[in-house]
Amino acid sequence: HGINLNSRALDRGVNGFEIYVTGAHAETIACSQASGYDHQVIEAGLPRFDALIPTPPSRTIVFMPTWRSYLAASRFQTSANQRAFVGSTYHRFVEGLLTDPRLHALLRQYDFRLELLPHYNMRSVINSDTITDERVDVLSFDEVDVQQKLLQADLFMTDYSSVQFDIAYLGTPLIYTQFDEQEFQSGHGDYTWFDTATDGFGPIARTVDETIVLI
Repeated sequence: HGINLNSRALDRGVNGFEIYVTGAHAETIACSQASGYDHQVIEAGLPRFDALIPTPPSRTIVFMPTWRSYLAASRFQTSANQRAFVGSTYHRFVEGLLTDPRLHALLRQYDFRLELLPHYNMRSVINSDTITDERVDVLSFDEVDVQQKLLQADLFMTDYSSVQFDIAYLGTPLIYTQFDEQEFQSGHGDYTWFDTATDGFGPIARTVDETIVLI
């Protein structure tokens, strides 16, 4: 998984790992305090980072937001949090950004591409038919090597995904698009030891306008 932002997901009574390897000291402390693990947590660094070697510039912006349990496939929904994707804050932001003429003009002016790689739990609800600019692509986990996309990105955008740590390790510029923070925290999020505002690796945008300015 990489660096784990939500250490409560490591409930010892549920998972029963003999060893859990961490890659950040604050993560180690959080896992030990919140999960029920003690000496089973070993702060050794993550071998996956050994393969994170920057590639030559590709003039590509990669946007990789994480999923929303209340908007994803029905097996993740409950009667208490079920919501429609169409018209949601997530839907309005993603479609609003990817169809914005100002973004398209920037991509043409600086000869860049933007690739949206939605979480695999969200790909089925993303409609790429509304995106008509040839410099904007919607990709699928089934079609690409995700780690290769991370290596190739010249600018990376995400909301809350833990892949941000891979990007920070690479030294790639990063923008956070936290357009639905309250909804996410109440409907999907959990306790986290990581505060983007104070610990994060780049500026935070809350709207399409702010995101375009940061790009």
